[in-house]
Amino acid sequence: MVALTDTGLTPKRRGKLVLKEQSSDILLGGRARFDDRISIYRLTEEGIPLTAIIKFVSSVPMLKDEQVLAKIIGLSERTLHRRLKTPDEPLNPEQSARAVRFAQVLAKAQEIFGSSEEAQDWMAKPVMGLDGHKPVDLLTNPIGFELVDEFLARLEYGVYQ
Repeated sequence: MVALTDTGLTPKRRGKLVLKEQSSDILLGGRARFDDRISIYRLTEEGIPLTAIIKFVSSVPMLKDEQVLAKIIGLSERTLHRRLKTPDEPLNPEQSARAVRFAQVLAKAQEIFGSSEEAQDWMAKPVMGLDGHKPVDLLTNPIGFELVDEFLARLEYGVYQ
């Protein structure tokens, strides 16, 4: 176990770990894996059905907050409520890609922290290495995704600053 003095958190290698494959199966319906970039591209261009997002959300407690879900996929809460009336209709490519990127970042955090619960806890708290921002709040645009992903990579390799 490595103490992360910069973040105030300690990654733990215990608890239930949701593997990348499980997250990708839930979100992508088994039609692609996170490491198969061209298949993910095709799926996001087609649009991931809202039903797949809803299934993924039910497996991630932090996303049960509609504000967080709306922010992650780039919809207003009002639009999200309207879209929930037609859950089989696919999201547009940008919204689909945002959902996939979120799931990828969450899977990476789960690998590093050792459990889904620890990863979600980390994503919901301010992180000093991200200028005091909550990782989940940064996941609203590509630059924010890069910041969180790069920070997770640094944690994985023991570079805390």
